[in-house]
This record gives sequence, structure tokens and C-alpha cells, in this order.
Amino acid sequence: MKTFLITFLGCFAALLPFYAQNKPDTYLVTGQVTEKTSAEGIPYATIVFITNDSVKSKKMMACDPNGKFTMKLDTAQEFTLTVTAFGFR
Repeated sequence: MKTFLITFLGCFAALLPFYAQNKPDTYLVTGQVTEKTSAEGIPYATIVFITNDSVKSKKMMACDPNGKFTMKLDTAQEFTLTVTAFGFR
């Protein structure tokens, strides 16, 4: 029984580094800003991610000509997403 327990614990301890590596280093948020009635992409709309913590840090970017965006985030947390574009309210 001792041999089995030691072998099991040894295997478990050996797998811990692999489990820790499964956490992603970054998180990708992708999307497209579209016009409501035509569903066409809004080119160069500005995307702002604001953290919902006490620091309120911001990350900003502009969409591509088709209104698509991809933002890399370092942590999984709640954000407020704001979108602005010329000619839209």
C-alpha cells in the first residue's frame, strides 16, 4: 500500500507543472462594431476597455476598416466596454 501511495503522489506531483501551464497568458476579446439597421461594419470605431476595479485602467484601440477588433487582455476580469464612432450616438 505504501508503494502505491508514494507512486501515486509522485505522479501527481510530476503533473502539477503541466496543469499550471494550461492557464492562458493572455485573453483575446474579438468582435465587430456594426450599424444597427444595415449590419455593416463601422470602420475605425474606437473601442475602450475600462477595468471595473478601483484603479480604472483603460485600454483603447481602433477597429479595422470593416469594424472588426481584437484586444489582448492580461487578466480575466470585468470590463466596461465603450464604443464611439463619428456620426453615431
